[in-house]
Amino acid sequence: MTAIPAAHQNRFIYHFTQVSNLKTILHHGLLSVREQQRLGLPLNTIVWEGVQRYRAGVTVPTGPAGSYEEYIPFYFCKLSPMLLTIMSSKAIDEELIIHFEFPIDILTQYPAVFTNRAVLPNSNPDFFSDPADLPQLNWEAIDSPAWRMPTESLRHARLSELLIQRQMPIAAATRLIVWDTTMAGQVLQLYQAAGLTPPRIETDPSCYFLDSVTPLRPAISGPTLIYRSYQRAIEQLATEINHSAHPRFANLHELRDCLQRDITCLPETAELAGLETDNRAHFEDVGAHTRRVVAETMRSPEYAALCASDQTLLEVAAFLHDIGKGPKARWQPFNGKQQLDPDHPIKALVMLQRILTEEIAQIDYADGVLLCKLVVYHDIVGGILFSGRRLDELLDIFQTRREFEMLMGLGRADSVAINPAWNHDDQRGALREAVLPKLRTKGN
Repeated sequence: MTAIPAAHQNRFIYHFTQVSNLKTILHHGLLSVREQQRLGLPLNTIVWEGVQRYRAGVTVPTGPAGSYEEYIPFYFCKLSPMLLTIMSSKAIDEELIIHFEFPIDILTQYPAVFTNRAVLPNSNPDFFSDPADLPQLNWEAIDSPAWRMPTESLRHARLSELLIQRQMPIAAATRLIVWDTTMAGQVLQLYQAAGLTPPRIETDPSCYFLDSVTPLRPAISGPTLIYRSYQRAIEQLATEINHSAHPRFANLHELRDCLQRDITCLPETAELAGLETDNRAHFEDVGAHTRRVVAETMRSPEYAALCASDQTLLEVAAFLHDIGKGPKARWQPFNGKQQLDPDHPIKALVMLQRILTEEIAQIDYADGVLLCKLVVYHDIVGGILFSGRRLDELLDIFQTRREFEMLMGLGRADSVAINPAWNHDDQRGALREAVLPKLRTKGN
């Protein structure tokens, strides 16, 4: 086999996974999907189901050849757009992701092929087995520190893959990269329990997507961080609610009526009016989208089934569900256009606390808690249906049929307001059938 070209000899390749998989990896090494199936091991993958289905039909045409599922995927890039996509689903916590780093010369030591693009739908990669072809990869894209590439073609090029057939011994790893020192300690304990000597266990921020303001906070909150933020919000709400010195609204009804007349009646909703978005799925500004969500909420069957006071609560939730996309000032570096921000529901919590504790004279604490639930989890139904969020995450928060139906109404309205074709009645019906029996077992 040809030697690795000199320009690439000092490079590394990376494989990321959840730390919960490490115990099995320490026993068996990194395994392909087919090898895991052969050994009867659970497939604990973090790759989206749709991507898995696509890859199951891909044939590797060169080198050892065979099905893609006979190979373990590695990336040449250190900061993987695939990880960002997975994090954007909010299905897992970035703090629980670990990265195995290997020297690039493993491709000369094990049955391997590599690609010049991602193995994803609409990517059409070329497959290579000779290291002499490594210069054909787009190394500028691979080495880019940018979170998002300007085109889909460059994103696919950045995600060029090295595929090792069947099994990769972890003893060949040069480093195991972790989120922080706490995770490093947990990883070390797992190695010690397995009777193995670990490689260097290090933190390396360049492998993670970090918040630009708060150190060591993920840019996109996973289920644990979302839950903790929600808990902190409702605990603080308990001490501050119904103590406003200068409330403008007697109750939620008055706030709802004012928002119906003028969406700019609150500082937070005023920031949405005229706020352009760079999200290609949206065809109108954030304020117009909010008004459309309110209208769709009021047309939903879930809304029609509610009592009058719950209808008011759900309307207010619809008015406030996107306040975390503001204020306008934070988008000035982007010509005033709101950028894709999966964390906007969490950012809404502080704003929502202010509204509930300063603007309203009297509100039941339980209603305040439910508003927090609906706003911070308004995207979870779509996440469960289409991007891998866990049903248990929903069930940990929404424990009554009343709360669940309000969530379903808001989630449906948010989707339909963007695209009427996103109603997905069949999927939502299947989710309702899965959830309702579990709610009844909790006495609701």
